[in-house]
Amino acid sequence: MGDTAAARVLTCSGSGSTTAVRTITAQLLHHYARGLLLNAKRISHPWARELPTVTYQADNADIHDALVDLATELRRRTDHAVHADRHGGDIDDLPRLAVVFEAADVTLRKPTRYWDTVREEGDPKT
Repeated sequence: MGDTAAARVLTCSGSGSTTAVRTITAQLLHHYARGLLLNAKRISHPWARELPTVTYQADNADIHDALVDLATELRRRTDHAVHADRHGGDIDDLPRLAVVFEAADVTLRKPTRYWDTVREEGDPKT
């Protein structure tokens, strides 16, 4: 995978997906990536919970907040890359970011339901 590649791995339940994701994520972390692990199942990836370079979230509210923070971080990275491209800068100072959605079908559905219950008048729907 090149320095500018954005890899995606999609696996099916029961196919060893947790093991595959653990292996890939561990390698990325070993090579100085930061990790965001969103795990509504709560039982997968206990190895990552206490790592200093991993943000591990399992509660609906925490997953929701982590996704909001991720959107902000991705905008910041995009702005940085555009600025570097226009002004001859470098993006090597941005650490890789490994984002893991364990059981994505469940993990991504729960924050939506959470937001529907806490959203106040005037807040965006999404």
